[in-house]
Amino acid sequence: MIRKKLIPKCIVEYERFAFVESKGNVRITFDRNILGSRRTDRFYDTQIDGMPVMPWGYYILEIKYDELLPHYILAAVDTGNLRRQSFSKYYTARKALG
Repeated sequence: MIRKKLIPKCIVEYERFAFVESKGNVRITFDRNILGSRRTDRFYDTQIDGMPVMPWGYYILEIKYDELLPHYILAAVDTGNLRRQSFSKYYTARKALG
């Protein structure tokens, strides 16, 4: 970091709800209230002033698994209305902050 003069550009803060299923080592997370802040000097503060980077009430659902995805989990999320896509909280925050 020092040699290449890399410095932090933003802070990304969000709320996460996580669930684990040991069968297949499945990790399910819901992230919401994603904020971005340019105030990198306040990284260790308990509360930062941030700018929302996605609409309030929206969630990012992420499902990770190693071996297999149990059928009951697949059936729960396979509603036909969900859209699979890549999403980077960091990229979205940087883009929103300009």
